[in-house]
Amino acid sequence: MKKRIYLSLLLILILNNEGYISVLTPGGAISVEQKYLIIISTLLMLIIVIPVIFMTLYFYYNFRERKKIIEYKPDWDYSKNVEVVIWGVPVMIILILGLITWKSTHELDPQKTLNNNNINIINVEVISLDWKWLFIYNKIGIATINQLVLPLNVPIELKITSETVMNSFFIPQLSSQMYAMSGMKTTNFLVSNKKGNYIGMSTNFSGKGFSGMKFKVLVVSLKNFEKWIKKIKEYKRNINYKILLKETVNNKIEYYSSLDKKYLKLFKNKGV
Repeated sequence: MKKRIYLSLLLILILNNEGYISVLTPGGAISVEQKYLIIISTLLMLIIVIPVIFMTLYFYYNFRERKKIIEYKPDWDYSKNVEVVIWGVPVMIILILGLITWKSTHELDPQKTLNNNNINIINVEVISLDWKWLFIYNKIGIATINQLVLPLNVPIELKITSETVMNSFFIPQLSSQMYAMSGMKTTNFLVSNKKGNYIGMSTNFSGKGFSGMKFKVLVVSLKNFEKWIKKIKEYKRNINYKILLKETVNNKIEYYSSLDKKYLKLFKNKGV
């Protein structure tokens, strides 16, 4: 029994470390709504689960084998009331879940443009490589590997694609899961309303380096974001897209102060 408890606690710690449980501690408006959706759906399903658990225990206790034999003779074989309950309640819950899902699917559409309140949207190109993430701030003229820095309360437009196999872009506390596919661009809008350090990852198996395909997400004030940009530009390091295409495992964070237009142009000509 103790081993099972320890294993369960270990599993919870592992999942939390990977960022999956952190979806319940959101850092953005979209993820807050997703959190409420998860909680509401869970509570609705518990309407069925909890009574079933209690009924199972009740039946086990009431009809268990006893020393004193009690003859059981049911005097009915059909009950309209029972049928209404066991079919009606699940159907109602399914209908409610369906309505909530339909509404939230449209409201939380990751490709839905956010209200920018006259604040300029920052565009970031997200490219999955083997086995790392490349973030290109095109208008700013810088790029990073395995680190995404976002200003607080500023709408972000992510254009997600892949140079290799299909991957899945996911920041549990900030955005929805979005697939990154070669020759295809997926748009994801998000905004972060809480400063902090978050974990981003790929949730789609893509080879031997998949487990290390994580990246750090930093949400900072607009002032600190501008300081960070200035610091990156001081590196005087040009990005060479051809070199980045080489496979790496557990790639460290890298910064580039300028973009290799030759290789980026070739990449864009693929129709992405």
